[in-house]
Amino acid sequence: GSAFSSAIRGRGRLGGRLPVLLVEAPIAASTYRRDTYRVSVCLRGKLAWQDNAKVAPVEADAVLTNISGGGAQLYSRCRPTSEWVHVTLNAPQSFVEEQARRHLPRGGVPVKSLSLTRSPVAEAGERVQAQLTELRARAVSVRLHSRDERGPVYAVSLAYCEKQEVCFQLVRYLERQALHRCARSAEDQRTAMTGPMAA
Repeated sequence: GSAFSSAIRGRGRLGGRLPVLLVEAPIAASTYRRDTYRVSVCLRGKLAWQDNAKVAPVEADAVLTNISGGGAQLYSRCRPTSEWVHVTLNAPQSFVEEQARRHLPRGGVPVKSLSLTRSPVAEAGERVQAQLTELRARAVSVRLHSRDERGPVYAVSLAYCEKQEVCFQLVRYLERQALHRCARSAEDQRTAMTGPMAA
């Protein structure tokens, strides 16, 4: 069925003759894609949770393999014992730097705001990484994925408590990177095929 189905709110007749259905406007296609589009990745991260306030939080290494602005899929050797967790994404440095430059004032950083020891790009980059740190999420699915000599590996599906704009940006960035790699690969193949002929 269509992903943009609308709820029927009533019935009527157009011009007194043609039967029509009164429906709510469907979700805009751009909004739907924004909320549901996911991209396959391989990013390191951290998964943390706390069973209750009386015990120390638990933190485990994780590998994120699928992300969107609304959630993520990751693998970890530790099974979270709480439904509510925090996840940290280690984004590519090139993405952090790109986002940092976008956050800088277009006219440049005022002299009075310049740090004597830190660059504006580095400071903006830290703010970007902070947006990807300890995102509150709900573990909607936790299952045993595999087991090896080091022990079990768990697959964890997360739904962020709030939509994460920085994750939307990361998804778009990674998609562009993948398209660029495909384009370069196709160009290399064409060059390899035409090279001997040109000689």
